Amino acid sequence: MVITPDFLPENKTLTPELVATLPKICLQSRGDLSTILAQAKNRHVMYVEHLAAVADVPRLANIAEESSIMVGFVVDCTGPADLEAIMDDPTGLIVGAVAHTPEVAALLRNALVPYVYDGSVLEQVIYAAARITDAIGLVSDFQLTDDAEIIPTGAAVFVLDRNLPLLCQPAEDIRQEKIEIMSDHPLVLLDSMGFNVAVDDMTAEVIEATELEIDQYYRLLHNTLEASFLPMRTRMALREQVIEPAFAELVDAATDASSSSPASQQSAQEPPISLIPEQAAAIDPALLAELGITWADLGLE
Repeated sequence: MVITPDFLPENKTLTPELVATLPKICLQSRGDLSTILAQAKNRHVMYVEHLAAVADVPRLANIAEESSIMVGFVVDCTGPADLEAIMDDPTGLIVGAVAHTPEVAALLRNALVPYVYDGSVLEQVIYAAARITDAIGLVSDFQLTDDAEIIPTGAAVFVLDRNLPLLCQPAEDIRQEKIEIMSDHPLVLLDSMGFNVAVDDMTAEVIEATELEIDQYYRLLHNTLEASFLPMRTRMALREQVIEPAFAELVDAATDASSSSPASQQSAQEPPISLIPEQAAAIDPALLAELGITWADLGLE
C-alpha cells in the first residue's frame, strides 16, 4: 500500500513546470535508444525499460553505459536459443522478456524470467504474464448496469482481484488506433476502480489530458516502479533515494511557502482574544474550573 504524502490542497495541481522536475519512469520504450535517453535526461527520468531484440543488446548496452540513466532491456524471446542468450547475458541489463506463444511463456516461466505476453488480456492472464499491457482491451470486459454502474467482468475481474500490474500506454494506444486522442484513455477510470495502474511514460501530454493531480501522480509513479522488472532491492533503492526525497522536498517547500504567506503572517501576529471585566462577570467560575481554564487564560487576572 502506497502512503501518499500530505500535499496541501492548493499545491495539488500539476503545472508543466512542476511536472518537468518530478522523477519519472519509462517502461516498454520503443525506438532509437540514444534519442530516448537524451530526451529522458531532460525530463528527470530515473529508469528506462527498453524493448529490444536479444542480438541488439550488446550494442545497446554500450549506449546505456554512456547515460546517467538506469536502463534495462525487455527482449523478444522466440525459443530456447533466445532463452539461452537471456540467461547468459554478459551485460547484466536484460531484466525480462516478451513471449508470443504459450510454449515460450512456459520456457520463460520455468526459467524464472519475468515476461509480458503478446496477446489478449485473457491470454496474458492464462499464460501468467508478470504485467498486463492492454488497458483498452481490458475495458472491453466492462459492463454498464441498469444503475449506470461500470463493473468489470471476465479477465478484468481476475486482474482486479489479483492486483496484477496494469500498464497503460496512452501514446502507443493512439499509434495503434485503439483510441483517437489522449483524453479518451481510461487510465483515470481504471485507477479509480482500484486497478493496479502503471503508466509507461508520464509525459506532460498524458498529465494534461487526464487532469492528474500530484497525489495521483505519486501513486501511479510508485505503481510503475513496482510494475518494472527491476529486482526488489533496486526498486527499493530508487524509491528511498530518488522518489521519496524529491516529494519530501516538494512538500517542505510548499509548507514553507504557505507559512510565509501574508495571510499566515497576519494570523500569527494577531493578539490573543481577551475579555473585558463586564464580559467576565457573565461567566460561571465553577464552569471555568471544571474546564481547567483560569482567568489569566482569558486575559484577566
